[in-house]
Amino acid sequence: MINSEMLQQEIKESGLKLSFIAEKSGMSLMSLNRKISGETDFKVSEIIKISEILRLSDELKVQIFLPGA
Repeated sequence: MINSEMLQQEIKESGLKLSFIAEKSGMSLMSLNRKISGETDFKVSEIIKISEILRLSDELKVQIFLPGA
């Protein structure tokens, strides 16, 4: 399970719209919202793409997508 709160904070701080992030990561806005809320899981390729879009450090990637690891 991802750290949804932290991901939402990073998205907010980026100033990017969810629709832009969804499009650039190859998914629908509805799919992205479901994944952020924890209803469905992110694919590894989506995590990589979103991390690139948001310019997340390796540390933040782990904290968001692998909490407790």
